[in-house]
Amino acid sequence: MPPPLCELSLLYREICRKLLFHDGMVFHASVVAVANRAYGFTAPSGTGKSTHAAQWRLKFDSAAVMVNDDKPLLRFVGGEFRAYGTPWCGKEGLQTPVSAPLRGIAVLERAAANRIERVSASAALPAILNQTLRPEGAEEMDRLLTLCDRLVRTVPLYRLSCLPNRAAADLAYETMRFGG
Repeated sequence: MPPPLCELSLLYREICRKLLFHDGMVFHASVVAVANRAYGFTAPSGTGKSTHAAQWRLKFDSAAVMVNDDKPLLRFVGGEFRAYGTPWCGKEGLQTPVSAPLRGIAVLERAAANRIERVSASAALPAILNQTLRPEGAEEMDRLLTLCDRLVRTVPLYRLSCLPNRAAADLAYETMRFGG
């Protein structure tokens, strides 16, 4: 790895570690805000998070703000989780230096038909944990687990099985904006 990339990687890990002491974490997701409410889509790389977020941007045009397309910051502030743009925004470079209250997280999966359902904290927790950078130290890991537990207990969680189309964005928005 070239030295500048090495340095950036080490800096990123250190920022992730320090954030835990400020009720924050970097989360692998694509986050879009509409009407100052953030909606996150998480899944393993290559599943379609960016594609789904692009459908939201097509649907809402300038009313949709791309908070971050790869590694937004989630932070518990003032009794709620907020999503923040970061410089780590994926190959397309889609991010905005804004924050918005997080109103839902959908665990995305490819499917032959569009479907969304609310899921329990215990059902979503493994997928949420898989999309975080797990620290090496016990104290940091304890903080991450506590933060993830708070996240799955306070933010509505969904399983979004979908095609890469506008109908999936319509369904997700209509369900997630009312917390259904």
